[in-house]
Amino acid sequence: MSFLLDEKTTRKTREELLAEMPEDLRAKMEMTLKSPNLLRWVVDGIEEAGVAGERFLALTIYLTGTSRLLDQPLAVIVQGPSASGKSYVIEQVAKLFPPEAILSATDITPNALYYLEPGELEHRFVVAGERPRRSVSITLRQFSEKSLSIVFYL
Repeated sequence: MSFLLDEKTTRKTREELLAEMPEDLRAKMEMTLKSPNLLRWVVDGIEEAGVAGERFLALTIYLTGTSRLLDQPLAVIVQGPSASGKSYVIEQVAKLFPPEAILSATDITPNALYYLEPGELEHRFVVAGERPRRSVSITLRQFSEKSLSIVFYL
């Protein structure tokens, strides 16, 4: 399964990542996070990543991914006509997250998630990709109890 972390790779703690961040950058980001215009800044960043005309969807996906850090994260099902850009919007928004926060599970079965190491899904944003409706509802029901932030598209 290619989505699993390499055995030699260890996920750094939040504290380790913050310790590696330059102090001036950390101060700037703390100010940004406290800004009343934070969501405008996020939407502008999403548009700079190449997503146009899908502000609400892109922001919803971003907030879903951010909710991975909460005790009860969100889950989203994106529906739309074929070739309407659903996967593009999701992929571009997912790029805004640190690589260690994303689990790209576009080519796996829902059951494959059960074979991950304990805690591997904790605080991860799972981009599950296109799924049949029945598969999505079963997976959401099973994983909603596990505090998993996940996005599907139909």
